[in-house]
Amino acid sequence: MITYRLGSHSFGLGYIAGGEPGVISDGAMSAAFANPKEHTTVVRYDYNFVAMGIPGLTGMIRYMRGSDIDLPQLGGANLKESSKDVEVAYVVQSGPAKNLAIRLRHAFYRNDLDSNATFRSDNETRINFDYTLKIWGPVLAR
Repeated sequence: MITYRLGSHSFGLGYIAGGEPGVISDGAMSAAFANPKEHTTVVRYDYNFVAMGIPGLTGMIRYMRGSDIDLPQLGGANLKESSKDVEVAYVVQSGPAKNLAIRLRHAFYRNDLDSNATFRSDNETRINFDYTLKIWGPVLAR
């Protein structure tokens, strides 16, 4: 994925062929976009609201489209899938909850695979709470 940053804006574009698992679909909620012979295109936009005076608040929209999927047991060849993802996140900047991240995520996922497929067309909303807990501190020299 290639990303261009301009101030608080980030524009990303990616492409991968052959169903190789990779970071192009990293963070996708509904599917991995790693099917046999799949060609996946990703367009992504991120915004950091620090430029508007709101440090810790970020937003992201992403569109992923997979085509040429070859799954004879799940509907044939030249199948397609797509996902439209929206995310808003806030990281607490100070106080007892400093560095706690809260993410509201929504995905619109569609495919034309057979109904026996693991991933089916669906809409999904998630709220994630992320917090890094330091278990080991710096080692003090004696």
